[in-house]
Amino acid sequence: MRVAVIGAETALGNRIAAECAERGYAVSALPPQPETLTAERLRNFDVLVDAVLPSEDAAACSALAQALAGALRALPSLRLIALGSADSLYLDGGRGRTLGAQPDAVLETLRRSGGNWTVFSPAARFDPDGPKSAAPILGRDVRILNAAGESRLSYADAAVAIADEIGLCRFSGKRFTAVSDSSGAPPTPDNNLIDLRIKYMFTRRGAYFGISSDFAARYTGVAYSTAKLYIASRRGMPTGNPEQGKDMIRLTPVYAGQEIGYAVRMTPTELILTTAYGEIRACMADSHLLLIRGENGLSLKLHNKMRPREQMKKRGEKAWEGVFRWRCSLLLDPVTGALDMDAPWDGESQTTPEFSGTVRPAADGTFLLAVEESIYAGKPRPAYPAYADALADVTADWERFLDKIPPVDPPLENARLEAAWCLWSYLLEPSGYVHRPHIMMAASSIASSWQMNHNAAALRCDLPLALDLVSNMFDEIGALGQLPDMVDDGRCMAQAIHPPTQGWALLWIMQKHDLAKEAPREKLEFLYDGFARWANWFFLARDDDYDGLPQYDNGDEIGFDDCSPFEKHTTLVTPDLSAYIVLLYDSLAALAGILGKPEDERAEWTRKADALTGLMIEKLWNGERFVAVTNGTHEVVATDSVVYYLPLVLGKRLPRAIIDKMTADLLVEGDFLTPFGLCVEKLESDFFRLSGMSRGWVLPASNLLILTGMYDAGKVSEAKMIARRYCDACAKWGISMLLDPIRGTPNGFACSWSANTFLVLADLACNL
Repeated sequence: MRVAVIGAETALGNRIAAECAERGYAVSALPPQPETLTAERLRNFDVLVDAVLPSEDAAACSALAQALAGALRALPSLRLIALGSADSLYLDGGRGRTLGAQPDAVLETLRRSGGNWTVFSPAARFDPDGPKSAAPILGRDVRILNAAGESRLSYADAAVAIADEIGLCRFSGKRFTAVSDSSGAPPTPDNNLIDLRIKYMFTRRGAYFGISSDFAARYTGVAYSTAKLYIASRRGMPTGNPEQGKDMIRLTPVYAGQEIGYAVRMTPTELILTTAYGEIRACMADSHLLLIRGENGLSLKLHNKMRPREQMKKRGEKAWEGVFRWRCSLLLDPVTGALDMDAPWDGESQTTPEFSGTVRPAADGTFLLAVEESIYAGKPRPAYPAYADALADVTADWERFLDKIPPVDPPLENARLEAAWCLWSYLLEPSGYVHRPHIMMAASSIASSWQMNHNAAALRCDLPLALDLVSNMFDEIGALGQLPDMVDDGRCMAQAIHPPTQGWALLWIMQKHDLAKEAPREKLEFLYDGFARWANWFFLARDDDYDGLPQYDNGDEIGFDDCSPFEKHTTLVTPDLSAYIVLLYDSLAALAGILGKPEDERAEWTRKADALTGLMIEKLWNGERFVAVTNGTHEVVATDSVVYYLPLVLGKRLPRAIIDKMTADLLVEGDFLTPFGLCVEKLESDFFRLSGMSRGWVLPASNLLILTGMYDAGKVSEAKMIARRYCDACAKWGISMLLDPIRGTPNGFACSWSANTFLVLADLACNL
């Protein structure tokens, strides 16, 4: 692509030329002299960029635009991207008001040219020295704002927007604008610390609903107001059909009868939609009540299509109720203002096929909408809390939770806040199959049984909560002692298992607490019984060849779904499973002592732990490393997966020679060790790939279990060093499920797994 930049000697022109050159375009500089910009001179270029700001010399810019319009008429294949004025952007969707009194001369001239033109109008604040954000946010003819409510654009981001347009050609014959994405700036609690674009949900502890977005990834830089915000459910489906979707009610700001653009900012306890006319704010008053408040005459459109048998129906004088997917009811009550609803009923399908309602402001220009969620039919409350009181309540709840999270070094503080908020917001209250506090994996994805233990370890400073998290799968334990793989309020899934890390979690908690003094006896008795049945189950149902070493039946059961040991095998005996059961036995021995069980009963758990440790080493340690074997035939399977190093979770239980050898292996830069933590497959392995889940990424669980074990084994400085690498990457890139082992960048959604791993490893690196 041959690109000529007019005014390349200016600060803006230089930025544009450099950005284009960085993308491989052949860049030339042309002077802003109309008489020299003839069709003959411009014939050899594909794209022309006029980087002269109209505000610098309006007359000269007008003359330059006239010359360029003539060249466009003579050269139909030549594209022109010209700078327009920020003042000519409309202030409303009706195209009625602008900041400037005069029309944009450059825009008007090019509209009449008939050529292939695009006009770029910058933001109101055009900042020569501003940073390059993750991606500029784009708009069309109307002034837009970033999430901080600013019409601000850096020269660096303008150069990105213009270079993008050269390659993508999205605005031919049109005008567009951009603002710098404030969420790309270093996050703070008031500046999108929590980002809906990474599959978070705006909600609070205990709730089964909140506000979600269809944004796909962190820092994507999308066009202004193209995101869709929904009131969404995270309940399970009793009928087992989660594919029907979580979205229930779409939210769209409206002003003077027209849908308007908005930017989204999210603090830990409040969601703010910033428009050109004011703000719409939302907070969770309690786990079942969402309050949404608007100002300055703003309205809010509530709309969506409904699935078969769903209904939107009137409730009382002014409220409406929607029933969704056999999951829940949402009661919509306009506390201030009014709700106009169009929700026609289709008798043949017994469904409200589609609804569209608008929350209108009261005479003072404000509205307050109460949205109450329930698994039963809804009914308006006699009174609702004031918005300010609701916000104060949820903020106090969040701060109480945060107070139990250990402090970290200042560079890690924002990541600590995000990780803590992730766990707080993913906490569910009891409902259905969920009998005690439960943490989801993601905003609308349930967690497996071993993830619950990792959450408990991260929240060990809150002992009652941590013990509930370790316990909650045992509420649905099977007759033979098997734990379900996953549960939510509507489903109990027990056709598979995940690693039995309950003993590891309890022992980690016990390093912080004296359970004999701090925990209720009935809770410890419950755990003792459940742990014993669960440990014994593996030798009833996962030792098919009766050799004393339990097996996994597939790669999903090991927790690293597509890891290389299971490339050609379904059933394998891997050393980590025995290690986890050893820690179950050790925790049972500790509980037996606390509960005053007979000494021989306690000694028997220790004997089992010693025997299984010895057998695991005898059969699976080859003198240099651990291996896996096939069940029955005992064929050795030894790939370059980090799962073979998970037995380090045993800490000082392992012989010193094995601890030293495994630690030395993991300290080789460029094998498993990366600048961002331990990756799950050696970088030089034939199996390494950055696709799937467990062939190359830096993953939370393996770092969590290996590094806590390394620390307990006495390799303190080594564990702290690797833990700090992982935490620094999270602080830079955010709490992501997958981290690129080469670049450190995230390629996955934010989830409780990455959050709990960060909190444990940050505590290890900074405090232990």
